Amino acid sequence: MSCPMSQLLSAYHDGELDSAERAQVERHAAACPACAAELAELASLSRLVGEYPPPRLSQIALHRLHDRTDMVMRAGVLRVARVLQAAAACVVVASTLMLMRTSSANSSNSGQEATAQETAVEAAPPWLDVAVTASAETQSLDATTPAAAWYLADVSSRSEDVP
Repeated sequence: MSCPMSQLLSAYHDGELDSAERAQVERHAAACPACAAELAELASLSRLVGEYPPPRLSQIALHRLHDRTDMVMRAGVLRVARVLQAAAACVVVASTLMLMRTSSANSSNSGQEATAQETAVEAAPPWLDVAVTASAETQSLDATTPAAAWYLADVSSRSEDVP
């Protein structure tokens, strides 16, 4: 229908318009035969649908309907969860690749720093310079494990291959 008021006819029939719009549609329908025919058709359709009783569902059918509704709702939530999970995985992979590229660029750009780091690795750790002497108090500690015996021993008597 090409009438501009035809969009308001359904709302008029359902009682969704305020009084000013309702009066405007009534005046228009009295003057426009196409809109009057459409209102009559809506009224007859409402009467036809209203004559039939609503269908009654058995308990089993009602239960199946509820289960199906729950399943559809869960499927929607799971779909959103899968999309978010895939997005998070993409972020993790992209971040890892970016960090790997950044670290490889830093290591290739700083050749002099790499030799300095290698020299620092070859030097003795700073805690080996601290003199540790066994006192009566430390001797009384439980030194039965190899790690405790190594820790409580003098620096000069430690061997590097025993933890």
